[in-house]
Amino acid sequence: MMRVFFLAMTLIVFSNVSANAMSATDYTVLRESLFVIFSAGSIAVAAMIFFSLKGGSLGIPWLFFIAGFVAAGVSGVIQLLDTLHVILHMYDLRIPLLFTRAGSMLFFLTGLVLYKRGLQ
Repeated sequence: MMRVFFLAMTLIVFSNVSANAMSATDYTVLRESLFVIFSAGSIAVAAMIFFSLKGGSLGIPWLFFIAGFVAAGVSGVIQLLDTLHVILHMYDLRIPLLFTRAGSMLFFLTGLVLYKRGLQ
């Protein structure tokens, strides 16, 4: 572990490259990329929990959690594609972003209510 630290410090000290500041677009791309990665990871975790609780009443709310993470991930992908000017930059994306973000919150809220009812 110490070798990695010293190697990293040596590379930082002897690097002659000047640093460039990130632009607002770079920050947006980084933010939305992390959002999509975290959504995909959360989908995987929620799916594993769903398959482990599938037989009982606590398994049903995890379907709503999965749907909420999918809607949040779709929102992140839409925003990322719009920022990168890939396909969707020609269209007004306020309505799809509103539906995916509000839909994800609705799915999360429904899942939480059903989860609480299953615990009682």
